[in-house]
Amino acid sequence: MKKSYLIGRCQELLAKVDEIARRQRMINQRLKELSLRLDAIEQDLETCRTPINTCIDFIPFKTPPAKVNWAILYVYATRFKDGYYLSAN
Repeated sequence: MKKSYLIGRCQELLAKVDEIARRQRMINQRLKELSLRLDAIEQDLETCRTPINTCIDFIPFKTPPAKVNWAILYVYATRFKDGYYLSAN
């Protein structure tokens, strides 16, 4: 009986390890995509192809705050001599 419990427990742990590895691959893929997007935005800002104070992303809320029909977070990038300033509305 102890042997079958250990086998079952090992299988559970292996399944958890597999799930963690799957999530890690998904996170790594998303980070790669975001890194490429950020590189493109930085390139646009450096070459002035993106106008200053341009909306670069928006994130819709899954659950809006109480008594609000909708809400969207806009992220703006503004270029200065010493770098970039990100602001949100």
